[in-house]
Amino acid sequence: MKWLFAEEDDAAATPLSSPRKDIGVPAYILSRVSQRFGYRTAAEPVEMHLIQSIQQAVLQTVKRNGGRAFNMAEVLEIKELCDRLLPSDCTIVVVVASPIFVMPPGTTIPLHNHPQMTVISRVLYGSMQVNAFDLVPPDEDEAFWVRKEERIRKAEIHHNRFPKFRPRHLKVAIQRSTDVVHGPATTELLPDRCNIHEFIAVGDVGCAIFDILTPGYNPLYACLVAANTRSDDLMYRAGRDCTYYRSLLQVEGGTEEEPWYVLEPSNLPPSSFISVDLPYRGPELMPAHVAAPDDEHSATSSE
Repeated sequence: MKWLFAEEDDAAATPLSSPRKDIGVPAYILSRVSQRFGYRTAAEPVEMHLIQSIQQAVLQTVKRNGGRAFNMAEVLEIKELCDRLLPSDCTIVVVVASPIFVMPPGTTIPLHNHPQMTVISRVLYGSMQVNAFDLVPPDEDEAFWVRKEERIRKAEIHHNRFPKFRPRHLKVAIQRSTDVVHGPATTELLPDRCNIHEFIAVGDVGCAIFDILTPGYNPLYACLVAANTRSDDLMYRAGRDCTYYRSLLQVEGGTEEEPWYVLEPSNLPPSSFISVDLPYRGPELMPAHVAAPDDEHSATSSE
């Protein structure tokens, strides 16, 4: 996903005050706008919708910090605005400036990561369970598998839940949270905190979630800027592709509050993961003509 922007649509706007009952989908609906999110250059309007104020604050922060993941101080600034966002501030089933996920009851957005990204999520209505993880540092992951190797070979773990060879593709992760979040509420994840998460819609009405992602997913950007960017900056730009995970089982390690689990990564989502895009019909957004830091044309030498 990238920072997304609104398509113009002349259709009548429908207030988003409750989940739509007439949409039937096998999994969940992913509604998003479709143009690139960028910097505002025109004069600000005298009055702005709250959703436009959120967009402007995000753009200003991205411009100020060079397109890197937001730090906690920057997150709090955006959260203060998001805390005021209600369904009545939006229309139909989408929200400007980033995706909104509309999830029928019992559906799941599968476990996935946000490499070197910050995400602010506003639960507009309903409730969701958030299962959040972080991968352990590489040296701790290696030490875990060294300790396990002999026990794996001896089949000490039963029911064939581990292969009998060293499973180098598997990852050890700390479970950070299994909280249920009741809307309206705003949450966040950081590059090093709750970065891998899963959403499960609970309750009778499902939920809708407005997301702000910064910087957006971009798996190919590193090859475009490597010749012109300092190596210590590449960690903020390279490899921002979405990886999905499957939680296999709990293992020894961690604490009672933050146990360790083994996760199996995949480049593809589960086959049950289905999304439907719907057009944006909310408040008009400012056009984006200036390239954001993730654009090829904005790559310049930092020296």
